[in-house]
Amino acid sequence: MCPSLTTIRQPFDLIARQCINLILEAREGKVEQNYFIFPTQLVERESCVSPARP
Repeated sequence: MCPSLTTIRQPFDLIARQCINLILEAREGKVEQNYFIFPTQLVERESCVSPARP
């Protein structure tokens, strides 16, 4: 795409592992936590850059 879009990088491997653990805990009836905060990283690209001035 032009301009390239700014995005958020997410740790999908960490999210997947935590989901599996949550499913296994739920099957055993011992869910302790039902929400999680994962680290993210802003990937700035051209869509967030100030326009060039003449």
